[in-house]
Amino acid sequence: METSDTLMLFAQDLPVEPESPPNASQHEDTEIKQEEEGGVQHPKDKEIVFPDGTVWRLNDGREETVFPDGTIVSVERNGDKTIVLSNGQREIHTAQFKRREYPDGTTKTVYHDGHQETKDASGRVKVRDEAGNIILDRK
Repeated sequence: METSDTLMLFAQDLPVEPESPPNASQHEDTEIKQEEEGGVQHPKDKEIVFPDGTVWRLNDGREETVFPDGTIVSVERNGDKTIVLSNGQREIHTAQFKRREYPDGTTKTVYHDGHQETKDASGRVKVRDEAGNIILDRK
């Protein structure tokens, strides 16, 4: 018998709240891992696979949804949301701003007070007030 740094516990009597619709499969892993430094982790992961192929995961308080088209939505414990689209674009939503990042390096940010900032790949910066009027255009 070999020794392993991973100890798997299977707890069939753990209550699993039904959060998924019919036809979705749900997995719950309870695993205790011995780290090299001697510390112990107690992750409690949940995964739900929906009939359309969408996968929802909860891992250490971080929620992640992977859609069949390749879009990934991650929500951190603090509520920050990151959306990675299949076309290479990325959106970041925080309490302070919403930002879209394009594959060419352009970023568009809308702040909570309504003003907007656009930075394109060439270095040009445009700032608009909450009414949409340009207040800065630096090339």
